[in-house]
Amino acid sequence: MFARKIYNAPPSAKYIYRLLELIGPMSRTEIEEESLLPPRTVGYALRILLEKRLIIKTRNPRDKRKIIYKISGLAVF
Repeated sequence: MFARKIYNAPPSAKYIYRLLELIGPMSRTEIEEESLLPPRTVGYALRILLEKRLIIKTRNPRDKRKIIYKISGLAVF
């Protein structure tokens, strides 16, 4: 099931998923800086990953005003 969800995702979504897998939870700004992708592409990829429930959006525990993205935990290999 997981493989099918990520297989059908665009390359930018796969790349961002892999970044979150390697680096850990990040804000949208951090994802843009690490990936070197344009903000619009990052937004599209995050929306796809959220719709497929591969990542989740949560508040940063250190600063509740900021949103971070992390792998949902449902993806098991």
